[in-house]
Amino acid sequence: QPVAGASLRIIGTNIGTYTSPKGEFRITIRQQQQQTQVRVNSLGYETVTQTLTANIANEITLKAQPVLLTDVIVTEEISAQEIIRRAIARKQTNRGALISASKQVYSKIQFEATTKNLFRGKASPTTAILETISRIYEQFRPSHTQNTVVLHRRQTANFPPQANIQSIAEIFSLFDDEILIGSTRLRTPLASNALSYYTYTLGERKNYNGLIVYSVQFAPQTRWMPGFEGTLFITERGFALIGAEFSPTNSTSLPAISQLNYKQRYEPFGDSTQPAWIPTFVEADMEASVNFALLGINAHFSLQSIVSDVIVNPSIPRTTLIPQAVTTLSKLQRTTSSVLGLDTATVRSTQLNDSTFLTIALDVDAADDARWRTLTLRERTAQEDSVYRVADSVAEARRVAGKRSAAQIFDSTLTLMEDASSGASLSSRVRLQSFFMFPIESFKMGIEPITITPRTTGFLGGLDLGIQWNQTLLKTQITTNLTRWFGNSELSHELIRWNNGSLQIFSRAFSQVSSVQVRRSESTAFTGIQLLIDYRTFEQHHEFFYEEGFTAGFKLGSENILSGTFNATVAAKLSRQSSMQALEGNANVRANMPIEDGRFGNVHAALRWDSSPLPLFQETPPEPSTTHVSLKLRGVYGSRIAQNDSGSLVSSLQTIRPYHVAEISLYLAQPTFFTGYAPMHLLLIAQGGYTTERTPPQERFLMFKRFAYLGSIGDFLSPGLGAFGGTRYLSFRAEHNFSDLAWRAIGLPTHNGRGIDFILHAGTARYEQESSASVEGFLPQTNGWYSELGFGIGRIPLVFIDLLTLRLDAAWGVGNVGAGNFGWSIGINFSF
Repeated sequence: QPVAGASLRIIGTNIGTYTSPKGEFRITIRQQQQQTQVRVNSLGYETVTQTLTANIANEITLKAQPVLLTDVIVTEEISAQEIIRRAIARKQTNRGALISASKQVYSKIQFEATTKNLFRGKASPTTAILETISRIYEQFRPSHTQNTVVLHRRQTANFPPQANIQSIAEIFSLFDDEILIGSTRLRTPLASNALSYYTYTLGERKNYNGLIVYSVQFAPQTRWMPGFEGTLFITERGFALIGAEFSPTNSTSLPAISQLNYKQRYEPFGDSTQPAWIPTFVEADMEASVNFALLGINAHFSLQSIVSDVIVNPSIPRTTLIPQAVTTLSKLQRTTSSVLGLDTATVRSTQLNDSTFLTIALDVDAADDARWRTLTLRERTAQEDSVYRVADSVAEARRVAGKRSAAQIFDSTLTLMEDASSGASLSSRVRLQSFFMFPIESFKMGIEPITITPRTTGFLGGLDLGIQWNQTLLKTQITTNLTRWFGNSELSHELIRWNNGSLQIFSRAFSQVSSVQVRRSESTAFTGIQLLIDYRTFEQHHEFFYEEGFTAGFKLGSENILSGTFNATVAAKLSRQSSMQALEGNANVRANMPIEDGRFGNVHAALRWDSSPLPLFQETPPEPSTTHVSLKLRGVYGSRIAQNDSGSLVSSLQTIRPYHVAEISLYLAQPTFFTGYAPMHLLLIAQGGYTTERTPPQERFLMFKRFAYLGSIGDFLSPGLGAFGGTRYLSFRAEHNFSDLAWRAIGLPTHNGRGIDFILHAGTARYEQESSASVEGFLPQTNGWYSELGFGIGRIPLVFIDLLTLRLDAAWGVGNVGAGNFGWSIGINFSF
């Protein structure tokens, strides 16, 4: 019978390979040699040394080797728990033995994807194969730094070569305490607290290269916490982990993943008295499925990874570990592509994060099919040959037909993703690439439709146009209700860019419908597309007025400021503003709040610091012990500029009526209890502001009522629209999410392994007017503290959409001011 997963190492070297499920192997020897000796090890079999001859079919036979006790020794039988306790302690020894490593890795991924919808018949699957050979240079101490050099790659033509950059020595490290898969956190069976989380059972002993090995089965102690189940293989001498086979339990919920099986093997390298055990073989198999309304995607992934050569604790040159010539990921990929005909001798390294680098060899795609067959460590099967033939012939037919190749499409996608992520901290980023994109590095263009319906104008339709050339950006917006035109145009230029940020200068001319209430939907905008959700859907929440004028200023964005992200805007604005009335005859439309008409000039400054970014559609940090803090400061110094009867500005300083505005907002999200998924967490939101009595209504503070859909978590639910306002205010909100832990522990029905979240929340706020600051038509003060109590139900499943869940909130006003009021809202969360 074939022996799968057997290790072969050339004697006297660290070069080796592993057998496939069919027992087949390939190992590369020096070109001038025709023979070599290898040592073959496999768990439960005797170790064999055999001479192999190049370019012929070599056959090796292994014999089962049971554990034999030659002497009768009376000892206390060691328990599975004691084996694990010693193996956990051995982890630190293994880490201490590793200072640096250099290893050559062969990775092979094969996936098959099928897309189905209700309007088409049975869909045929698409299969792709990716293979790479890479050299990984890694330093562990004093800090972890890694540079992966992709030496060779081969892929079927239905997969863009730019995306084939994977080099996987291991997927899950059992030397870590936790493994993160999507939003699910699973403790490893060798975590520091694993003995209180898993149960362990001792199985049969086996031989491995002269060592006795324990087989230890493990499973979670509770069914309502996510975890793995499987088998660990641990040596009797030294208690080193030499292998693991495991999968998530049936009750563990993984986003989009329905099945996952994982195998990993380790081998010793370095000093024989205190070797470092390195992961050298990975085999994984995964099923995934996603349903989005009428569209469904099913996929199957398989991975094999072989570490064929390891050098422990080498002296790695700094220029090898940290490449000096670094470019962005999309530019790196475009450079390696021959599709666009770009120079292939330019920069080939990119920095993926603070300590991880990726380098592409200049001749990475040079190997043809015949050459690749001498490089690969896996024999290609007949089925894989068929996949290559079909995929390559289809790609060639599309190229001849003049259609865009997958590589070109992927190249443009990388550009869009890079621009969205690199500009995420700057409000002037180009989000308008929804419809038109050009695969030209220095030029981008996009057009987006605008549809809003203010109570004061009725339906407004128009376009948002964005054009960027190098560091200069022009954005123009034009809207009309067929009786009147509105528009604005902004020109910005990046003055300075550094590794962690940039400084921009901008100017804007405008003639537009503006809103008294500050925009609240920045966090609900999809990456790459500006969605005016609040103006399109919630016009009733806003007080509109007409504004025309000019503004100019600076924008600064920088990361790694006090280990967080810092943004600042300083701008000056001169404008003429006037009230607008709601259209007559509109049913169920409330009156529009009047503003103070006139000419105004002001200087506006805004600062924001975030300790860490939050995922899309998420209000809380995904890490179980990460506190998220967001601090915002806003200030305005302005004045109303009087004018004489002829309409010209009055020059006397006595006619200028200055005012100022100051506002602060603090957002804190603190995880409170580990659940295995998103942790239970406490949210605290504190806001306050002060402005002078001369401040016009359009610059005063309003109590925000939460939108019925996609509302901001910091707003109140129960007060009416436009209920309260003032020249000074304090607002506090608190919320605790108790997750679905109790739901799963009780054993209530779940959807995709998850239950319903339960949330409690409360808020109180006070808005006051100065005695002489009464303005006709402006909102009244609260006359005390407005308070509310409520609850929320989260993770409500959408039957036909796997990736999104709903959250329903309700709150009741309490106390003298809020009694009798009620409000609700529905939000969206992303399952990942």
